[in-house]
Amino acid sequence: MGEYLRIGCVNLSVEGATLREDRWGLSGRLAVTILPIHLHGFSQVLLDPTGSITVYAVNGGITLTFRRLILNLFAGVFGTDLFSRALFSYGAQARLFCLRGSS
Repeated sequence: MGEYLRIGCVNLSVEGATLREDRWGLSGRLAVTILPIHLHGFSQVLLDPTGSITVYAVNGGITLTFRRLILNLFAGVFGTDLFSRALFSYGAQARLFCLRGSS
């Protein structure tokens, strides 16, 4: 197999869950990575018969790639309808690839 160029990726996921006593949740994530920059968005809604709670987050940062590791360093904002304003957030995410690939 020939060489390939790593430019980036797009990940989209939508998840739903049914919880006990007529409660359910729905969440969605969108991640866009165009090396070396990435953007990430998250939203979640939890519903029950008495009302709902919404949580959201948007952040961006830098992506560092190594032979078997992808490291994301990010900063952004998160909030919920329980707060009157969005709050600052930051962190790191690592993905480690343990499978042995053919050369």
